[in-house]
Amino acid sequence: MGLLISGCSEEFIPTEADRLVKTERFSTEAQSSTLTYPGTLEARYQSQLSFQVGGQLRERNVEPGSRLTADQVIATLDTRDYQLGTANLAGLKQAAEADHQRAVRDLRRARQLITDGFIGESQLDIAINAEAASRARLNALQAQHDESVNRLAYTELKAPNEGVVTAVYAEVGDVLSPGEPVITLAWLNDWEFVSAIPETHIGSLELGQSTRVNFWSLARQPVEGVIREIAPAADPASRSYAVKISFTEIPDALRLGMTGSIEINDPAQLSGALPTSALLMVDNRKSVLVVDEESQTTRLQPVTLGPPLGDRVTITSGLSEGDRVVVAGANKVVPGSRVRLAD
Repeated sequence: MGLLISGCSEEFIPTEADRLVKTERFSTEAQSSTLTYPGTLEARYQSQLSFQVGGQLRERNVEPGSRLTADQVIATLDTRDYQLGTANLAGLKQAAEADHQRAVRDLRRARQLITDGFIGESQLDIAINAEAASRARLNALQAQHDESVNRLAYTELKAPNEGVVTAVYAEVGDVLSPGEPVITLAWLNDWEFVSAIPETHIGSLELGQSTRVNFWSLARQPVEGVIREIAPAADPASRSYAVKISFTEIPDALRLGMTGSIEINDPAQLSGALPTSALLMVDNRKSVLVVDEESQTTRLQPVTLGPPLGDRVTITSGLSEGDRVVVAGANKVVPGSRVRLAD
């Protein structure tokens, strides 16, 4: 007798394991962030230096990149014509001094003679006028001679302040006109960092505010600075505002034109903010996934966004205080499914 053994089995349907997600509780507490903007190191004062007189450039003592001290001679002109002019006026002035001395003696003698009754008033007037004319001629020649001496001194171009030569425009042998640029001097100890701040954040800045500048050439060595100037109007092309930051001390390794970035602490704002990774676009609406605390299931919640806050985005409506929102892995979770919390 055979036994017929029949077995029955239930159909097994595998289910996808609960996905592991990272969440964050939504809060409207005051939040602050650090804003970073690029910029360059520039000289606050840059002077185009030129001679006050014209002439042929005889000597130039600097090259681009030369560091100058105050009153250091930069260049000189040919002085021969100016020396001849000064010598000529010196001779004329000497002759005028002799004429004036003679006129003074004649006037003294005329006053004595009129007292003794030997000459009349008209002759005294002539002596007085002669002395006055000689004195005026001497004063005029003295002024011309002083001007000539000054013009001779102007043939020597000196640095008005300690600085670095950033450009050279004239070579030895060039004939220069008064005021024609010879070099550009960037003054030392007055360098500043210049950055462009968008109009969305310019309102959070104020003169005298402290900030830090990180230069690419100075790894891990931020330089402390203070906001010295905020442009009163935006650049018409970029719609950003130029902000200039001055330093109390400049490291020796820095050079003009070096780039870096500034860090500005954005004031605390009373608004809820979430990482941008929490956002989903569903039916042309921005949404997030909210996790139910008891069932550990997700639901889709449309939200309204506010202005960005650093690398986060503010939420103005759609969420309640304390809601647990999926901030990592939201794009891999189906609304209504169970999840496991990484935190």
